[in-house]
Amino acid sequence: MGVRYMKTMKNIMVGYNPGEKYIAKIVYGETITLDMLAQQVADSSSYNEGDVANMMGLVMKQIIYGALNSSPVDLAKFGRFYPRIKAK
Repeated sequence: MGVRYMKTMKNIMVGYNPGEKYIAKIVYGETITLDMLAQQVADSSSYNEGDVANMMGLVMKQIIYGALNSSPVDLAKFGRFYPRIKAK
């Protein structure tokens, strides 16, 4: 199973070799919600959907707790979450 994409033509005006180029754009599928994810994990494990949903909620709370304490949270293959501020 690969990433679905479509090719589109774009006119590139800058760079070493400007002109019309094909670029890839991702074609998104259905958004997977937290409930759907919990059901999928429960179906492939010995835990029930409620236990999985509770555990996922606890993980999210700990990520938020880490960010609120100015600590990056590294989840290996899932990525790294950094605290961030935005001012105008």
